[in-house]
Amino acid sequence: VEPVRFTPDPESTLTFSPSPTARSAVTLTLASSADHKLTFKVLLNHPNRYIVRPSAGVLQPGEIATIAVVFEPAAQRPPDAADCKNLIKIQVAKLSGPEEDVAELWKTIPKSELVAKARYAVAIDVSAYDAPQETLPAPAVAGVGTVAAATGSSRTGPSVPVGVTAAATGGSSQKPRLRRSNSLSNKMASLKEQAEAVTRDIENLVSEKNEQENELQKLIQEAVSKRREYKTRRQEDYITELNRVHHRELVRVDHVQMLLIFAIMLMSIKLLV
Repeated sequence: VEPVRFTPDPESTLTFSPSPTARSAVTLTLASSADHKLTFKVLLNHPNRYIVRPSAGVLQPGEIATIAVVFEPAAQRPPDAADCKNLIKIQVAKLSGPEEDVAELWKTIPKSELVAKARYAVAIDVSAYDAPQETLPAPAVAGVGTVAAATGSSRTGPSVPVGVTAAATGGSSQKPRLRRSNSLSNKMASLKEQAEAVTRDIENLVSEKNEQENELQKLIQEAVSKRREYKTRRQEDYITELNRVHHRELVRVDHVQMLLIFAIMLMSIKLLV
């Protein structure tokens, strides 16, 4: 039985959909089936692109750990999107040191001691960069020609721009631009909501991790306190037993002294008689 079950399955591909303004996140889970503590670490060959929370940690027996991998927003289309060679690796080993210093512990763990590992390829969906960009209508330029177009007058004047004539006569040339602008605004709002949702998920994960660390600290403090109490009780019991033995020996010495005094008195009486 494997000591750790990965979700998604190892050797699968993780797809990120970044945009110029929004993050893209993928969640990985590790479920421990071992009867001892494990430690894990996340490795990236392009770490500057990603945020990983947590990047390393401890798995208690039967515990499930959640890892959030976030692709940072990119102002420009990733140049290697068509041939992405990003890799995400997870290594798992048996915990043989203190839990408080996992990052330093991984510097001393050789590959031969790994008990499980996962390797994920990365695919980048750049459809957000292919969305139409917002274009603003050209501003109207007031002039004699504009008035002529609006009133239908036959007076001559400067030439009238096409956009100005359409706006003045109630034409519909701006409607497609407005539709594109509204569509882009909706997409931007949707991407913003997704980014906020990912941020909330990360904050929740960090909060859960902090709560687990606080609970662990409480358990450690309780264990240390109980150990001190047990040690104090043992010392008190030992001192009590030592006093009891000492008292018994003193009583025995007193008895011996009394017998010696009695014997001396008998010998003195015999000598006097």
